[in-house]
Amino acid sequence: MVAVWHNIIGGLGVAFLGDWIYAREGLPAPSPGVNYLRWWLMILVFGYIYYLVSQDLYNSRNLVLAGILGKLASATSDLYYLVFVGGVPRIFWTTVCTDYAFVVLFWMFLGFVKNQKQRLAAAASG
Repeated sequence: MVAVWHNIIGGLGVAFLGDWIYAREGLPAPSPGVNYLRWWLMILVFGYIYYLVSQDLYNSRNLVLAGILGKLASATSDLYYLVFVGGVPRIFWTTVCTDYAFVVLFWMFLGFVKNQKQRLAAAASG
């Protein structure tokens, strides 16, 4: 559920504070405004995916993999622009760090689920 709330807060933050974040960094807001809408909706869709995972932890491997890929895509593109190009507010270092942290946690979760299923299968057969 932490990933769900992380995305809800992030999505609402982009929706309502996006211009302020860019202005605070002395940058023009992304144009056209569809960029905000796209980010907001994608963040919320991933939040919904994480919610679905929380409802069926042991049978949602593919959704977790989608979450890993989404976090990698988001964090890596932000990291690239933060380090090599510029034009991205420094506050996005927060999302880079949290997205990479979630990648590690999601991967660990998949390992945990795999071990639990193996233990249950071994207990059932033995």
